[in-house]
Amino acid sequence: MFHIRVAILGGGPMGLEAALYARALGYTVTLYERGEIGTNIHEWGFLPFFTPWHANVTRLGLDALERMGRALPTMDACPPADEFRERYLNVLAGSPQLAGCIRQHCRVASIKHLPVRGGATGLQKRGPFELLLVDPFGHESREQADVILDCTGTYGNHRWAGRGGLPAIGERDLASRIFYKVPDVLGKDRERFADRHTLILGCGYSAATVLFQLERLNRMFPETKVSWAIRRPGQAMQALNDDPLPGRRRLVQASLRLSREPPAWMQFLGNCVMEQVASESRRLAITLNCDGVALAMVVDELAAMVGYLPDDAITQALHVPSVSPRQSDAEPGYFVLGAKSYGTNSNFTLAIGHRQILDAFAKIAGPAFRDCYQLKPLVQSV
Repeated sequence: MFHIRVAILGGGPMGLEAALYARALGYTVTLYERGEIGTNIHEWGFLPFFTPWHANVTRLGLDALERMGRALPTMDACPPADEFRERYLNVLAGSPQLAGCIRQHCRVASIKHLPVRGGATGLQKRGPFELLLVDPFGHESREQADVILDCTGTYGNHRWAGRGGLPAIGERDLASRIFYKVPDVLGKDRERFADRHTLILGCGYSAATVLFQLERLNRMFPETKVSWAIRRPGQAMQALNDDPLPGRRRLVQASLRLSREPPAWMQFLGNCVMEQVASESRRLAITLNCDGVALAMVVDELAAMVGYLPDDAITQALHVPSVSPRQSDAEPGYFVLGAKSYGTNSNFTLAIGHRQILDAFAKIAGPAFRDCYQLKPLVQSV
């Protein structure tokens, strides 16, 4: 009997849930994580989820916690990201269900398809995948898998802040001075923003989060100044009165308020593109193009909240589309799941991802598929 070997890329929420599901179906599973479990979640661990606990966990995950004698807080509360990592992801990673299948600090450098086996049937007809692995010391090795679930996400792969998503002049050289991930304005990064001038680029939820935190910081440090430039009206300026997520709704409402009636500490620049950035002493000299008018300014910090995109480097030898919520017909057996499947669209939620996992394993297992998410009712589900 052909035994399916599943390789899962990424040790975040999607990767761990997919590994639980694969183990529940009896597959051989290896999860590869280039850093540590939930590393990307930890990057913004000081912020709460928009979604409550019950929307971020699954029946399989709750079963695993229950067998270990662990419990979660009220299911209707929105957890801080670090709490979600510590109380859920790290516990799952250490559960008996996933024992021996997680490889941390193991980078997947590339993937290719090996030749089809003669006389093979089913998944074997496609030929196995071969993964080139690199450990922290640079040593390389190869392993094979019959199915790959790509759950690598997008958060670590930022877009550039220049025109059309390309780097502005000087941006590459100064990238280490620019915030592309949401800074902890009220915490560990406070000294870089308090009583200083920050330029925010972008109009998504990340930009709105930084703006909202800087508004709070200004109340404690009145000399804190902000200039805000957007490429075009984005999610942070699109009010959804029926938005079921209160945290997200409050964030959008705050952004709309600040853009329509900018306070004395903030300058709303409207539609702009960054053309150039240069170092000037310990500050940044920036040139913006605001609807055809050049605007030069010098700021202390630049928060380029211009979004993230999939990193497709590992699949260059395959035929995998950049955005593919389902199995690619061009590359059977390779599934792109999670935030990476949404490309630059940041509306992905873990509840959507759990449905993707279910759909993927329905395709993989065929008639042998079992809906493991229906084992028992979800606690306080809505």
